[in-house]
Amino acid sequence: VHEGRPHCVDRIRSGHVQFVINTTAGRHAIVASFAIRRACIDYSIPCLTESDAAEAFVTALEKSQTGQFDVGHL
Repeated sequence: VHEGRPHCVDRIRSGHVQFVINTTAGRHAIVASFAIRRACIDYSIPCLTESDAAEAFVTALEKSQTGQFDVGHL
């Protein structure tokens, strides 16, 4: 976000992004992360901010495409 344009927030606003995985490490990343998350909220883009949640989502997505998961009771 701080390294010139176009950047990821521009891509979100232009409709080129459908899903975001945004994790942070360091002060600059935290500042940029706010702008990314805000754009996701403003443009109704799903955004995961924890690596564990992102990994679980990707695993579930892979299994749903191959039909290798079972549906059970909660």
